[in-house]
Amino acid sequence: MPDSIDRAFLFFHQAVEEDRRSWDAPMAHPAWKFVVLDSDSTDQAAYQIVKDRANWIERRIRPNAGARGLTLSMGYFRSRVLQSASLAETAFSFTHSVFRCEYLLRLPPAFRMSEFSSLLGLDTLNSPSRILEVWLKYRQSAEGKSSPQLGGQLLRFFASQGWPLTYSELKRINSAFREGGFDKTCVDLLEGKQGQLPRVFTDVEADLLLMYGVRNQASHSVTSSQLVRQRLQEIVDRFPLGLFTTAQRLFP
Repeated sequence: MPDSIDRAFLFFHQAVEEDRRSWDAPMAHPAWKFVVLDSDSTDQAAYQIVKDRANWIERRIRPNAGARGLTLSMGYFRSRVLQSASLAETAFSFTHSVFRCEYLLRLPPAFRMSEFSSLLGLDTLNSPSRILEVWLKYRQSAEGKSSPQLGGQLLRFFASQGWPLTYSELKRINSAFREGGFDKTCVDLLEGKQGQLPRVFTDVEADLLLMYGVRNQASHSVTSSQLVRQRLQEIVDRFPLGLFTTAQRLFP
């Protein structure tokens, strides 16, 4: 199934490129509507698939929006971020990651208990973490303040929002992931505990720090994760929240 998802997105990418060459308004055509999950437009053959995935995202946003101060709707997210010409490739990556995450969560539990399944899960979750990094770099570069690494980008982003994350705290977070263990530190963030972290973080902060931890783990290690095997649903649910929180503040 993952290879079918990848193959389908290769075809859709080629279709969008052809529309770009052939039409003045390529975003009005079905291939692009699929990529940006345009569930408001019924004139597309894959409408039900698009609607189902858009609803999949909404189900993860709505119950937690109030506590995070989220007012960003799927429609606004689509128009401000997914349909932005400057962020077009992240639109492909975002929707691709939605399909991959949804597929992993539909696997029989026994399939998700293998060591390789956790590596597959980390690899899938790394995609939205990269998107977070690209968005932060894009916005901060426009302001002449970009950092080459996600840690530095998060420091600047937290500061811009009035969230008290210091460089010293970031070093302690890195130490917690490295010395306390990836799984244990993620559990502390998921459950609002301090553990080896410098303090208890808010849900909004924890969403982004989970993505930061996954980004480093997936990019620099091939170690399986018992947490990903056992609590994949919880981690997956936090990632759209982290991306929507970031998008609402970066692209008002």
